[in-house]
This record gives sequence, C-alpha cells and structure tokens, in this order.
Amino acid sequence: MRPETSPSTDVPGIEVRRERPFTLYPLLLLIGVLSLAGLFGGWSLMTDRTGASLQADLAWLDRTPVHDFLAPGLFLFLVYGLFGLVLMWGLWTGRSFGPLTRIDRRTGRHWSWWGAIALGSVLVAWIAYELFVIPEVIWLQPALAAMGLAMVGLALLPSMRAYGRRNSRREDR
Repeated sequence: MRPETSPSTDVPGIEVRRERPFTLYPLLLLIGVLSLAGLFGGWSLMTDRTGASLQADLAWLDRTPVHDFLAPGLFLFLVYGLFGLVLMWGLWTGRSFGPLTRIDRRTGRHWSWWGAIALGSVLVAWIAYELFVIPEVIWLQPALAAMGLAMVGLALLPSMRAYGRRNSRREDR
C-alpha cells in the first residue's frame, strides 16, 4: 500500500517530505477536536463573561489574575481554535509562509511539526494550571491532559519526525 502524498510546496528553500504517515491522521483528529472546542468554548466565554452558558463558575477564577472569563475565552479561541486550524493546514499541506519559513530553515523541521508539539504542551500546562487553581476537578481536565500528551507523543513518533523534517537537499544556499 502506497502512502498518500501531499501537494507540492512552492516555497523557495523549503521542501518537506511529502508522504503522509498514518500517525498524521490521529494527530489531525486530536487537533481538530481541540480546535472546534476552542472555537466554541472561547466564543461562548467571550460573549458570556460570567461563564454561565458553559456552566462555569466565576469562583473558579478567585485564585487567578482575571475577574471574568474574557481572557480565558480569548486564549481558547485564538490558541486552540484559530491556531489549531492553521496548524492542521500546515501539517496537511506542508506549506510555509512569511516568518514561518525562517523557523523551517533554522530548525530543519517544518513549523507545523513544532506547532503540534507546542500546542500539546500548552494544553498540558493549561490543564496543570487549572488543577492548581480550580478547587474542583471536572471530568474534562484529565481528558484534555491526555489529549495534549497524545498530541506530543504522536508528533514525536519516528514517522512524524521524518514527516516534519526538511528534505536533505539544500535549495536555500
């Protein structure tokens, strides 16, 4: 069975492996679920700063520097929601643009590979912070922590490391 390939990239100096490994699909699924949740949850918290629409309690914020759910909503919407969508696009197409090509050149890996690790790590750190400041644990927290760990773990598998690696040919000399 031949691996599926991604479209050609036309960014000067950047060429990533085009074969899509099987592990890309569960990673995209995890990021997609997180992105949808970030868009929905973030929008809900931005439009209802009390958190009541999501059954969130303002008392959860007592040990935080914020007094309502606007800042957490913005974070969810931008980082998990919008960045998650951009990250999925980058992982699928292998394309780079603007300053992201600099990351590719300097690290030898595609920006979206680094982004997947960063997004999973930020999710785990966010949940760890929540567990520290919110007095009660809700079922979603361990599930999201596991999701973040799975994202990092999938990105670090050899097939994904190879997928994120730049081609050995140097065209940016």
